[in-house]
Amino acid sequence: MSDTAITANLSPSELQKAVAEAANVRIRATATDTSAKFVASIKGSAMFQNNWDELLSAAPMSISLLGSCLVAASSSTSTTVTLTPPKGGFKLLSYKQLRPNMIQIVDTGRECFRIADANMDFIAQASNKMYDTLDDVVNDLSGTPQDAKDGLDIHMGILKQGALECRAKAVKIDTAFGNWLAYVNELHQVAEETMGDNDSKKAANEINLKVQDILLDKTSAAEQSSKKAVEALAENLKVTRDAFKKASDEYPSGWDLVGMDLVSGLGNCVISAANGLVQKITGNGSQQKADSGNTGDQSGTQKKTLPKYWDDPAYSQILAFSDPISTLRAIVVGGPNGGVDWDSATLSGQGKSANGTLAFVQTMIKTAKGSFTSSGNPPSTEYQSLLDDSLALVSTLMTVADKKTALDWKVPDPKSEQVKQWQAKASEIFNKACALSATAKTMPGVGGNPAPLLNQGNQGSNMPSGGSLAEKALSGAATNLKESQAAMTATQETYLKSTENLAKIQASLAEIKGQLEKLKADSITLEQIRAILLKCIDVICDLKVQIGKLVQFFDALATMVTFVTDYHVTPFLAYLDKIIAGLPQGPGINGFTFTDLQRQNVFSMTLFIRGYYSIFNSIALMYGKISREWIMPGMAQVLELSKQTNDEAMLEKKRQDLSRFTTDAQDAIHIEVSAAQQKMLSGMESRVKAIANETKLLPPPPPAISKAIQQGSNVVSQAAQASIAAYKPATTALLKLPRDD
Repeated sequence: MSDTAITANLSPSELQKAVAEAANVRIRATATDTSAKFVASIKGSAMFQNNWDELLSAAPMSISLLGSCLVAASSSTSTTVTLTPPKGGFKLLSYKQLRPNMIQIVDTGRECFRIADANMDFIAQASNKMYDTLDDVVNDLSGTPQDAKDGLDIHMGILKQGALECRAKAVKIDTAFGNWLAYVNELHQVAEETMGDNDSKKAANEINLKVQDILLDKTSAAEQSSKKAVEALAENLKVTRDAFKKASDEYPSGWDLVGMDLVSGLGNCVISAANGLVQKITGNGSQQKADSGNTGDQSGTQKKTLPKYWDDPAYSQILAFSDPISTLRAIVVGGPNGGVDWDSATLSGQGKSANGTLAFVQTMIKTAKGSFTSSGNPPSTEYQSLLDDSLALVSTLMTVADKKTALDWKVPDPKSEQVKQWQAKASEIFNKACALSATAKTMPGVGGNPAPLLNQGNQGSNMPSGGSLAEKALSGAATNLKESQAAMTATQETYLKSTENLAKIQASLAEIKGQLEKLKADSITLEQIRAILLKCIDVICDLKVQIGKLVQFFDALATMVTFVTDYHVTPFLAYLDKIIAGLPQGPGINGFTFTDLQRQNVFSMTLFIRGYYSIFNSIALMYGKISREWIMPGMAQVLELSKQTNDEAMLEKKRQDLSRFTTDAQDAIHIEVSAAQQKMLSGMESRVKAIANETKLLPPPPPAISKAIQQGSNVVSQAAQASIAAYKPATTALLKLPRDD
C-alpha cells in the first residue's frame, strides 16, 4: 500500500500554519528550560526497574524476625541443641550451642541496620552536593569557551570522586548484610546437618549454593561487562561524530529548517547508548533474583525487565540515522499531485542527482551501513534490511533523476504503478525505522524526550510553502511527537502496574508476621526454629540483592563520568584551544557546529547522569526518613527484648510491644511509599498530558506510521509488564505453625 503525504489534504494557509507550528514544537521540545522535564522523564522511565519498595517495606519484617529469633533463643528447646561442627570446624559460628548463635544473629542484624543508617545518610547528603556539581558542569558548558576550560575538568573530577565515595559507603552496607547472610546461612546448614532428615539436608545444600552465588564476588565479571559497555558506547560516539561531519559537508541546500532533526537524532543515539552502559553494569537486562534457595517459590523474583535483544546495536543507531530515512520518504511522497518531488531530489537548475537531496540521503545511508556491526539478531537484521532497501530505492530514483535533463524526459505519473511501488517501499522502510526508533525511545532510562539543545540552530530559516521539505518538516515533528508520546504513555502504564507490587509485598509481609506472632517460647519446636532461620535467609537475600544494586549503580555512575571525561571532555577542551585562538569552528548544520556537537554531548550526558542519580537520591532520602522514624527505634525495642528475664509475663509484654510497633511501622511505610508513588505518577500524568496537547497542534502521521510506532513501543512495555506480573515477594511456605496439641 502506498503512503500518503501529511501535507496532501492541507490548504496553502493550513500548510503554512502547520509548518510554522512544527518549527515551534521543535523549539519548545529542545529548549534548555526543558532540562528538568528531560531529567524527570529519564528518572520516571527507569524507576520501576529500581523499585525499592521491598527494601523499604522489609524493615518491619526484619524487626519481627529478629524478635522471633530472640523468642526462639529464650525457649528451652534452643538450650537442648548442641550443634555438630562440620569437617574443618565452623567458619563463622562462635558457639556449639544453638541459643547463643540465635542471639548472635540478632546482634549482627542490629549492627547491619546501624551501618545502613549511617551510610545511607552519607549518600543522601553527598547527593545534594553532587547536584550542585552537576549544575556547575551545566554552567561551564553554558558559558564562554574559557569558562569551560577553567571549570569543566575540575567539576567532572569532583563528580567522579563523589560517585566513588558513595560507592564505598554502599559497599560497607553490602558487606555488612553479606556477613549477616553468611552467618545465618552457616547456622542453618549446621542445624540441618545436626537435626534434619535426608530431604531437609538436600534442600539445605541447594539453599547454600544459591546463597553462595549471591555472596560471590562478581567484581571480575562486572569489570568485563563494564569494559564491553564502554567500548560499545565509544563506538556509538564515533558513529555520531562521523555522521555529523559527513552530514555537515553534504547537507542539502535550503533544508536548514529541518537540519536540527538530524542533530537531535544524533543526541538521542548517544543517550540510548549511555543507557545501555548503565543497564549492563546494573544488571537490569538479566534475570533479577533475590532467591533464598526455596525449592518451590522464589523470593523476590522478577523476570528481566528489558525485552529480548534489548542491547542490540540497531536500537541506538536507528536514532542516529532515522532522519535521512525520513527525508527519503518525504521526497517520494511529497511531490506535486502526491508524486515524487523531483525538484527537491536534485538541485535547482541541475539534472544530476549527485548534487541533490537524494545524494545526501545516499551518503548518510551508506555511512550508516558502513558503521554498523550486526549482532545477527532480529533487530539488527531488520535494521540492515531497511538500510539495504533504502539504498536500492535511492539508486532507482537517482537513475531516473539522472535523465531529467534529457529533452524527452517526462515526470513519472504520480498515479502510475511505478510511483506507487516506490511509495509503498518508502512507506515500508520508514515504518520499520519508526518501530525500531519507538522501541529504542521506550527503553527504561531513555525517557522518550529529545535532549535539550544548548544551541538550537538558526531560527530564521524560510518556511517552505510545499513540496518534500514541508512534508519533512511536518512528518518529522509529528513522528517524533508520536514516538515520545508512546514512550511516555508506556512509562506511565508500566510504573502504574509496578505499584501493584506494593500490595503484594504488604500482603506477604502481613501473612508472615501473623505466622511469627503465633510462635511462643514455651511451645516452639526445632522445626520452627529452622523455619525461622530459613525465613531470615529469605529476607536477608532480598535485602542483599537490593543493596547490591546500589553498589552497581555507583559503579555505573563512576564509569559514566570517567567515559564522559575521557571521550567527551578531554577532546572538547583540546578543541576549545583552537576556538579561543580564533580558528574557524568548521562546517555545521543550520548554525550548529562540530564544537556545538561536542559541547552538546557533554551536556546531554550530564543531564542523563542526573536523571539516573535522582532515582537513588530519592531512595536514600526515603530510607533515611524511615530509618530514623521506624528502623532504629525498632532495633532499640529488639535490644530491649534481648535482655533476658525469667519473667514470662514481662517477656510476652515486650514481644507484644514489638509486634504492635512493627504493625505501625508497616502501615506508616506503606503510606510513605504509596505517597512517593503517587507523586511520581502525578508527574508522569502531567508530562503525558502536555505532550498530548502538543500532538493536537499538528496533523497526525499516517495511520501506518502510528501503528508501527505503537508496535515498537509495545516491545518494551510488554516485556516490562510481564516482569512485573511475574514478581513474587517473600512467601510463607516454609514457616510452620506450632501444633495445637
